[in-house]
Amino acid sequence: MSVGEAVIQINDLRHTYLKGTPLQVEALKGVTMEVRRGESLGIIGRAGSGKSTTVQHFNGLIRPRQPGKVVVFGQDMSDPTFNVRQIRLKVGLVFQYPEAQLFERLVGDDVAFGPFKMGLALPEVKERVRWAMDMVGLPFEKFADRFTFSLSGGEARKAAIAGVLALRPEVLVLDESTSGVDPRGRKDLLADIRRFHDQEGLTIVFISSNMEDLASLVDRVYVLEDGRTVLEGSTAEVFAQTERLHAAGLGTPQITQVMHLLRQRGLAVDDRIVDVAKAEEEIWKTLSS
Repeated sequence: MSVGEAVIQINDLRHTYLKGTPLQVEALKGVTMEVRRGESLGIIGRAGSGKSTTVQHFNGLIRPRQPGKVVVFGQDMSDPTFNVRQIRLKVGLVFQYPEAQLFERLVGDDVAFGPFKMGLALPEVKERVRWAMDMVGLPFEKFADRFTFSLSGGEARKAAIAGVLALRPEVLVLDESTSGVDPRGRKDLLADIRRFHDQEGLTIVFISSNMEDLASLVDRVYVLEDGRTVLEGSTAEVFAQTERLHAAGLGTPQITQVMHLLRQRGLAVDDRIVDVAKAEEEIWKTLSS
């Protein structure tokens, strides 16, 4: 998929929680990044680096009030007269434990909540709910009338994501949304996210502390440290900077670590590889030459 113009632009963003009180915390101290239409972007950083605070500016959950600028789909988010609801229909956020947000008795009703609030007619709501549930692997006919409390952890996670997808956003932000799920459930969720991107053209912003998950999904990465942007580049370029990432309290995908060690021990392999299949091909090519 070709990548287009920037739909989210952040420049020198700063944010302080509880400003002016004894409990104030400076969460962002100068974050600069952009999200391009159609791309799959990763944001990494250890706990407290400012990842979640940054993405909450993407759809106006936090409005910029300090030096720095946030422009989303051409709209300056610091404009107090702007109706942020327009942006929230374009940028969907899925948080770390989205299943905690399920509140309707039936799965179909929960997924339909957002479209109904948009004022859509019943036939269109039903169409969106069916599409969203099918996209996350919860077939409408099987799950629409299931009680939400009867879902497994992975199913509940998918139902919550379907509720965001039913709004038909152009950008989907997933903030640690695969954490706390068993390996099979995580694998299914990652496959779903790839499908959102590849088949539906959704712009994906993916935050994860699992470097293997992130490397398998995104093409470009930003690294945050202490509320600042410290690295940006392609996935391969960023994960090749092993020492810099370790200094920021971060790891690299295991296959990247293996390739890095092989290169240190004299094997002329490309240590920027993040994919197991490509690593296997690279090692065989090097050993055969």
